Formats: sequence, C-alpha cells, structure tokens
Amino acid sequence: MDDLSDIIGLGEGDEGDDKTAFSGAMSASALLPGYAELHCLSNFSFLRGASHPQELAAAALEHGYTALAITDECSLAGVVRAHAAIKDIEAKARADAEAAQLAGEPPPKKQDLKLIIGSELHLTDADGAPFCTLIALATNRAGYGNLSELISQARSFAQGQLQDWS
Repeated sequence: MDDLSDIIGLGEGDEGDDKTAFSGAMSASALLPGYAELHCLSNFSFLRGASHPQELAAAALEHGYTALAITDECSLAGVVRAHAAIKDIEAKARADAEAAQLAGEPPPKKQDLKLIIGSELHLTDADGAPFCTLIALATNRAGYGNLSELISQARSFAQGQLQDWS
C-alpha cells in the first residue's frame, strides 16, 4: 500500500468512487496536483544559491514540476541559462519521441516546464535596516520589462545614483 493512501485514510478494502479510490494501476503521484517552485535561487545569487540554472531546470523536470521561478537576488541573470536549458531538454525530448515512434515503441511521457521570471528584492526602511523581502514574478512581457526596470533602478539607488522614477 502507498504511504499516501495511509496518510489520507484509504486502507485496503476501503470502498469509494473510482475518482478517489486507489487502484494498483494508479500511483499516488498521479493524484497529486502539479507543483511549481515559485522562489528558487541559482548560483547567480552569490553565497546563497548553489546550483547552476541548467541544473535547477533539469531537476525540476526530473521531479515532475510544472513550473519553476528563477528568482535570483536583484537580478535576472539565471533566467537566460535556465531558458536555454529548458529549450535543450525539450529538443532532446522531441528527438526521443521521434526515435521511439520510428522504433514502434510508445513515446515517452511528455513533460512541460514553464519558466517563470522573477527576482528577490530586499527592502529596507528609511534608516537602512532590513524591512522585508519581496519576491516579484513577471506574468507577461510588460511585467518582465517592469521588473527589469525595477532592478536597474534598485541597483542605481544602491550605488547612490537614483534616477528620476517618472
């Protein structure tokens, strides 16, 4: 019996409708909703993130994530490499599917991973004391542009070169 079935209270012999009962053909992971990591630092967040963005994308696919947000500290640096890695993985998956089709085998399960662009920002109060940490995620191209501009302004402010925000 699956550990998950023990947790949610479906023991052997429990009856229920076909939508909730476990069967031998259905794994516990098939019942779980998609998972998206919405705050992930790459090695571009110096002394905080350890893995390369390419490794993070590969691990997310391996673990069945549906989305991954690369949210490096006041930076979008890891996003480009993660995007390239996902495109490479997708190309390999297409080639594997074509090879399986030519060999008369069923195609491997297709897995998609949506890359979410974001950044981690540390805000301070007027005295410079830490106030809060903000995770900003871009939902579209305009959001990406706004996030890029925000990061540029924040870096300029941190260097004492605040530009006019208007």
